[in-house]
Amino acid sequence: MTHSRPSTGDHVGDATTVGRTRSGGLWVGLIVAAIVLVLLLVFILQNLQSVQINLLGFNGHLPLAVAILLGFAAGAVLIAVPGTVRIMQLRRNVRRGGNGTPTT
Repeated sequence: MTHSRPSTGDHVGDATTVGRTRSGGLWVGLIVAAIVLVLLLVFILQNLQSVQINLLGFNGHLPLAVAILLGFAAGAVLIAVPGTVRIMQLRRNVRRGGNGTPTT
């Protein structure tokens, strides 16, 4: 019994596979973002009790979930800013023809 290999030519009716596309990636990203937003909404609705916040002389009351999310956002900014600066340094050095390590 011999097995024949399918033709690689484009024929009408042949099943074709589609690779990954930008729009497909965007669609997956939107689905993931929607799931994260639903989880954040549930988190906020389950943690509505008010807590007192004291920061550098500022006092106030916020819902617990909002206080936690603000702390998370502040931490993300503290990580993102130095990372962004480093990426910009490396890109500038590559454009100048360097080897990837910036000179000071």
